[in-house]
Amino acid sequence: MSDLAQSTPNRPPTPPPLAWDGQELDAFRECMLRHFTRPEDQAALRHVGRLLFESALEQAHLWPRPEASETTLTLLAARLDLLHTARCLAEAGESRWTSTLSPRDHHLASFAGRMANLVERLAQGLAQAAEAEELESPPS
Repeated sequence: MSDLAQSTPNRPPTPPPLAWDGQELDAFRECMLRHFTRPEDQAALRHVGRLLFESALEQAHLWPRPEASETTLTLLAARLDLLHTARCLAEAGESRWTSTLSPRDHHLASFAGRMANLVERLAQGLAQAAEAEELESPPS
C-alpha cells in the first residue's frame, strides 16, 4: 500500500475520466463560436482564447486575492457557464414554435428544451452549494 493510500484511508475512489479531457480550456463558448461558420475562423478564435486563458493564469499572482475560496469561485463560474448553456438550449427549444423544422429537428428542439430545464436546475444546485453558510463537514 502506498504512503498516500495509508495517510488517507477515507479517500473516495478516483472517479472515472470525463469524456472531455480538459486539455483545451477554451475561453469562448461553443454556442457563440457556432456563428463563425468557417473552421479557420473558429480555430483562430480558439487560439486567441487559449492565449487569453494562459495569460490570465500567468498574471494571476499580480491580482488581488478574492475573499471566496477557489472552490467556491469555481462553482459559481460553472453555474454561470451552465446558465449560458441552458439559455442556448432553451433558444434551440423555442425554435419549434418560431421556425419551420424537419421532423428530426423538431424532435431535437423538444429535447433541447427539456435539457435546458435540467441544466438550469444543475446551475441552481451549484449556486446553493457555493453560497451555503455551512456545509456538512466530511467524516474525519
